[in-house]
Amino acid sequence: MKIIQITDIHIGTEGEASSKKIDTRQTFSSIIAEIKNRDFDYLILTGDLCLDSTFDSGIYLWIQKKLNSLSRPYFVIPGNHDDPRLLAEVFGYHNKIKNGALYWEHCIQGEQFIFIDSSPYVVSAEQHQWLNQIIAQSQQNRFFIFMHHPPCHVGSLHMDAHYPLRERDAFMNLLLKHNKTFYIFTGHYHCEKIIIQKNVHVFVTPSTYYQIDERYEDARVKNNLIGYREIEISDHVIRTTVNYIESVSPC
Repeated sequence: MKIIQITDIHIGTEGEASSKKIDTRQTFSSIIAEIKNRDFDYLILTGDLCLDSTFDSGIYLWIQKKLNSLSRPYFVIPGNHDDPRLLAEVFGYHNKIKNGALYWEHCIQGEQFIFIDSSPYVVSAEQHQWLNQIIAQSQQNRFFIFMHHPPCHVGSLHMDAHYPLRERDAFMNLLLKHNKTFYIFTGHYHCEKIIIQKNVHVFVTPSTYYQIDERYEDARVKNNLIGYREIEISDHVIRTTVNYIESVSPC
């Protein structure tokens, strides 16, 4: 099974320019064109679909049209720049909204996938209880978790200091107490990182907007590359790579 993960696309309303003077509709379109002829089974988009805090159904509908053009199954979860309820309405996830949070589990080719809502910078107590029950009752020995925020210290001075997931230790401790293996795929940090803590493997995927230089406490742009992650899952091996392409010129 092959999966492509895209994250932090930050799409504005039509004609809206970002503070970085980057045409995010064009950068996302470039990624879609890049992967269109690649061999993959599923696409997963891990949050921050909207540019800033402009939650507009037109943005989600535009993204949906782009995703539909790939003719592949896909899943979409919210980030801190999204409205989970509006996202659920557009993408048909009405039955997955619980107390304002959008989360669910899904079996894909015999593997257990878990989609977490961390959009308010915290994973709710209700999700903690739900996740713990799923893990405890499942016969699976490995789980694939997709969420927007990394549930751990990443090593990006700016993001770790200013925009981390709150109560992340509680989430990690929930996983660490189980004798099972977890592969967590995230975004939010606008960089590429891998963090392994015992049985928990966290993969941070770069943005299709811009990358943040993790060496500085201020939000410095690292380069003009945009990226996406490929994930290959087989019975005994998990392989993952990040691919980059040149960003379009500023608008």
